[in-house]
Amino acid sequence: MPRSKKFRRARLIVLVLVVLLVAAVGGGGYWAVSAVRASFPDVDGSVTVAGMSAPVDVKRDANGIPQLYADTPEDLFRAQGYVQAQDRFWEMDVRRHITSGRLSEMFGSGQVEADTFLRTMGWRQVAQQEYDTQLSADTKKYLKAYSDGVNAWLDQHPGGQSASLEYTLLGTVNSSYKPEAWDPVDSVAWLKAMAWNLSGNMQEEIDRSLLSQDFAPEQIAQLYPAYPYDRNGTIVKTGTVGTDGTYKPADGSAAPTSAAQGRATTSALFTNISDKMAALPQLLGPQGQGIGSNSWVVSGDHTTTGKPLLANDPHLGPGLPSVWYQMGLHCRTVSATCAFDTSGFTFAGMPGVVIGHNQKVSWGFTNLGADVTDLYLEKVTGPDTYLVDGQNVKFQTRKETIKVAGGADRTITVRSTDRGPLISDQSSEQQTVGKYAPAGNAAPDRAQGYGVALQWTALTPGKTMDAVFKLDRAANWTDFRSAAADFAVPAQNLIYADTSNNIGYQAPGMIPQRTKGDGSYPAPGWDSSYGWKKDFVPFNSLPYSFNPKNGYIVTANQAVVDATYPYLLTKDWEYGTRAKEITDLIDGKLKNGGKISPDDMQSMQLDNTNVMAQTLVPLLLKVNINDPYVREAQDLLKDWNYHQDAYSAAAAYYNGVWRQLLTLAFGQKFPADLRAKGDCLLVRQKSNNTLPDDAIGGAAHPVTECGTRDAHFAQPDGGDRWTEVVRQLLANPKSTWWDYIDSNHVQQHGLNNLLAEAMKDARQDLTAQMGKDISTWNWGRLHSLTLKEQTLGTDDSSIASGLVHKLLNRGPYQLSGGSAAVNASGWNAAAGYQVDWIPSMRMVVDLSDFNASRWINVGGASGHAFHANYNDQTALWAKGELLPWAWSADAVEKATKHKLVLSAQ
Repeated sequence: MPRSKKFRRARLIVLVLVVLLVAAVGGGGYWAVSAVRASFPDVDGSVTVAGMSAPVDVKRDANGIPQLYADTPEDLFRAQGYVQAQDRFWEMDVRRHITSGRLSEMFGSGQVEADTFLRTMGWRQVAQQEYDTQLSADTKKYLKAYSDGVNAWLDQHPGGQSASLEYTLLGTVNSSYKPEAWDPVDSVAWLKAMAWNLSGNMQEEIDRSLLSQDFAPEQIAQLYPAYPYDRNGTIVKTGTVGTDGTYKPADGSAAPTSAAQGRATTSALFTNISDKMAALPQLLGPQGQGIGSNSWVVSGDHTTTGKPLLANDPHLGPGLPSVWYQMGLHCRTVSATCAFDTSGFTFAGMPGVVIGHNQKVSWGFTNLGADVTDLYLEKVTGPDTYLVDGQNVKFQTRKETIKVAGGADRTITVRSTDRGPLISDQSSEQQTVGKYAPAGNAAPDRAQGYGVALQWTALTPGKTMDAVFKLDRAANWTDFRSAAADFAVPAQNLIYADTSNNIGYQAPGMIPQRTKGDGSYPAPGWDSSYGWKKDFVPFNSLPYSFNPKNGYIVTANQAVVDATYPYLLTKDWEYGTRAKEITDLIDGKLKNGGKISPDDMQSMQLDNTNVMAQTLVPLLLKVNINDPYVREAQDLLKDWNYHQDAYSAAAAYYNGVWRQLLTLAFGQKFPADLRAKGDCLLVRQKSNNTLPDDAIGGAAHPVTECGTRDAHFAQPDGGDRWTEVVRQLLANPKSTWWDYIDSNHVQQHGLNNLLAEAMKDARQDLTAQMGKDISTWNWGRLHSLTLKEQTLGTDDSSIASGLVHKLLNRGPYQLSGGSAAVNASGWNAAAGYQVDWIPSMRMVVDLSDFNASRWINVGGASGHAFHANYNDQTALWAKGELLPWAWSADAVEKATKHKLVLSAQ
C-alpha cells in the first residue's frame, strides 16, 4: 500500500536530521563527530581476521589507497575482501542486490520494476552456473577466500551496525534489514552488470524499430551511416583467417557483410522495453552507442624512456562511491605458489585487479562494441506457447518471488524461448502493441501482440573471472593471450605492454555467428532461420596485433577491422573521431624522429578538441546574420581554436549551436518516445503513417509534443554518430533533413536557413542560462558535473530524498571536454549540457619504471560519506592531474601513512 504524504514528509524530516547530525553540520558537537567516525574503518594497529594463516600488512597512502602484502594467495584475497568491506561494504551490498534482482528487499516497492526486469534476465542464475560449471578450482578458491574476508568484517559489524551512514538511513525506513553473508557468486554476478552496460547495440536495435513508425529504411540508414574506414581507420590492419581458422595479422609479428533482415517493430512494446532499461540502476553509466573509452600503447622505440608507455581512461557514468577501487595485491615472495604482484583498478565486491600492471606486463581495456545482443519479435500464441515455423512451441518457465520491504511479496512468471527470456513479459502494454509493425508479408497475424525475447552472450556461462586472475599473473604475451581467451563478457579491446619492450592488442569475447541477418533490427522469432550458430567466433580467429611496424596501437572504440574480415563483429561501430585524434597526436609527436614522454601521454588524455567544429564553424561563419544581437555571438567563433576549455565562451556558444542544429534537423522530426522527458517541441502533426516523397517525418500542421524517454537514452544525443550523420548531410544542402519549423511556426527549408536559426536559438538559450553579456559566458558553466550518491536511489521510492542527496552529492565541477573529444566529458544534446559520462579513471603506466607510473580516480578510495578519502581525488582529476603510483615495496613504504596488520587468530 502506498505510503501517505504525511508519512513521507515525516520520513524526510528524520532523514535530513540524521544526515545533518552525522555530518556534524551546524556544530553537531561531540556526539555527531563520534557518530560519523564510528563508521570509518580502522586503518592503523592490528585486527584479528578469521582464517588468516599468517599476518597480512595493509599499507595505505595519504589517499587511503591500500597495498596488501601476504604470504599466500588465499590470505591475500581474504585480506582484499576484508579491506574492501571496510571501505565499501554498503556499495557492495547494494550491488549484489542489483545483480540478483533483490533491491525491493532493501528499498521497498519502488524497486519492483527494476527487480522484475533483472530477474527476467536471470543474471544471478547465470553467475551461479558459471561458478558451478565453468570456473577453475583456483578461481573458486580465491573467490571463497575473498568471501571469507568480507564475512570476517561483517561478523565484526553484525547487521551493518556502525558500518556506514547509509545503514543508519536505511534503518529509519527498514529497521528489519540485516545484511546476509557474502557469497562467491555475489562477486561473479557483478560481471553481468559490467556486461550489460557494455553490451553493444541493443538500444540501437530498439531505436531503429521506433524510427520505423515514421521513416523509410533509406532515411533510417542516413541516421546510421557507414563507418568511415578511409578517414578514421581501424585498430589493426586487417589480416586474414586461414583455412585452419587462425587469424594472421597483416602487420607485426604473429605469435562479406550479411544482408539486412526485414524490419519488425512494435512501437509501444519497444518503448516499454526501453523504459525498463532506463529504470535499471546506472552504476556503470548510461548504456548505448557513443559511450566509450580511450587506450593506447607506444613502443619503447618511440618513447623517451626506452620502454613502452600505456595509457587508459575508461568512460563510464559518474557517481559516488566511485565505480573503481584502487589497490595493490602483493605476495611477499613471488613464486609458483604465490604468483600475485599486481596493482591497479578493480571493483568493490570483486577480487583481483581488473586494469593495471604486475611486475612484468601492463594492460588496459576499452569497449570493443561487438554486437552480442539480439532481440527477437515473438508471436505469442497462448500463455504457454509461441510460434516457430508455423508450430506452437512451449515456453520454458520459472517462478520468481520478489520480497518487498514494507509490502507484500510479488510473484512473477518468467517465460523463455530457445533464444532467451521474454523481456517484454512484465508489460501491461503487451496486449496493445503492434500499431506500427512493418513485419513483412510473411509475418503471422499479430492478433493480441508480439513479445520480445533477448539473446545475449552474457546469459551463457563463461570464464571471465578466470581471465581476471590470469591477467594479474601474466608474465608475457602468451600468458596475456591465454587470459584473453577466457575473457568472455563484456567483449573488450585489450592492449598490452611488457618490460621486454613488446606491445600488443587482442580482441576477445564470446561473439555470435548469425545464421541470418546482421543484428541491426529485431529479428522475426517465428522464423528459425534467424538465430545464432552453436559456436561463437573462435578465439583463434579474432583479430590481434603484436609489435606492429608503426610502433603504437590506439583503441578508442573505433572499428577493429575493415569489411574484409570474414566474421561480422558489429554493424554499429563507434565512428572513430577520438581514435583519429589520438593517432594524429601521436604521429605529430613522432614526426621527424620525435619521442613521446609520460607527460605527453598525460597531455593527450586531456585533448578537448572538437573535431566536428573544424568542419562546421567555417560554414557557420559564412552565414549572413543581420541581427547584431546574434552576430555578436557568431563572432565568438572567428578566432576559436576548437578547444573546449571550461573557460571558453566560444566553446559554449558552438555547443549551443550544435544542440539547436540537432533539434531543428532531427529532434523536431523524431517520435516522442525517442526524445527526452519534458522536451516539448513544435512538430509536424502526421496526418497518416505514409511518408510523402518530399517530407521527413510526415506533413500537416505543427503541434506541441513532449518527449517521453529517460534523458540518458534520448536522441539525438549529439555523440560521435551524430557528427558523422551531419558531416555526410552537409554535402546535400537541400536535404529534407534540413527542413524545420522556425520560432514563428513557419516551415523553412535548406541548410543555410537552418544554420541561421540554430545560431539565433543558441543565442537565446545561452542568454537565458548565463545572461545577455557574452563576456561572462564559459563552457564550464553549462557543462558541469555533479557526482551523485547513487546507491540510495534517485526518487521518492528510495530511502532518500532530494534534500538528503544534496547533502551526500559533491560538485558541481566545471569541466572541459565534450562527447566526441579525447577528454570525453560526455553530455546528451537531447537533454541539456550537464555531464553524464566521464573518464572514470586515468592511468599512464611507465614500463621502464613502474614507480614513475601515474593514476587518478574519480571520488576516492572510501565509500563513507564525509570521510577524507571519499572525494579527495575529484578536484585533481577535473584539472587533469594524476597521482604518483607507488609500486615497489620501498616506494610503497615511503608513501605509507597508515598501516594495519590483519593477524591470524
